[in-house]
Amino acid sequence: MLIHGYNNEEDDVVRAYAIIDKHINTYVSNHYDIVIGYTWPGGDDPLDYFSAKRRSGAVSRRVSWWLSDINSSAKCLDVMTHSMGSRVAFLSIQNPKEKIRNLFTMAAAIDNESIQINEPFYSSTQLCGKVYVFHSKNDPVLATAYQVSEWDSALGLTGPEDTADIINNSKNVKVINSKNLIRVHGGYKTCVPIYLHINNALNGSLTHQFVTL
Repeated sequence: MLIHGYNNEEDDVVRAYAIIDKHINTYVSNHYDIVIGYTWPGGDDPLDYFSAKRRSGAVSRRVSWWLSDINSSAKCLDVMTHSMGSRVAFLSIQNPKEKIRNLFTMAAAIDNESIQINEPFYSSTQLCGKVYVFHSKNDPVLATAYQVSEWDSALGLTGPEDTADIINNSKNVKVINSKNLIRVHGGYKTCVPIYLHINNALNGSLTHQFVTL
């Protein structure tokens, strides 16, 4: 299941989902029967950030219902998010019946401490089999617009603020520094090494909790 981020018109979302679907079918084809793209009103104006953030909380209740419904019939469910879509996903994962096998967050537009113990989204990470945090310090949107808006660093820019906390309390969280690959905010969807890394993760061939691509 794909969940897009903020500041995307519907046509742009559909085109992005088509690109991701093509790459998954090419590089991760043995692991999924179907790719589902979820659309939500993330806004299409750079000045709409805080309204979009509020809507991400509102739509999370609907996404939670969808996760439960899919889980009732699917053998397993993975979720891939981009930017503010990670906020939608983390807010949606609220109880064990919505458990996600793998949550892949790309350029997560949430605070970099938010998945640590005693922080808002820690409990959601523990309801996932594994959480993969892809981040890049070279993401210009998270390096500027997010910091100006939130007065904090984004998880998708720096990775978790306290790596020791993740090592000690979140063995299921894997952190992938993508600084050598990602230099634009939307670059993950076309980056072949990212999909190859996901394929290796699904094959169980990755052992390190923190890696750099």
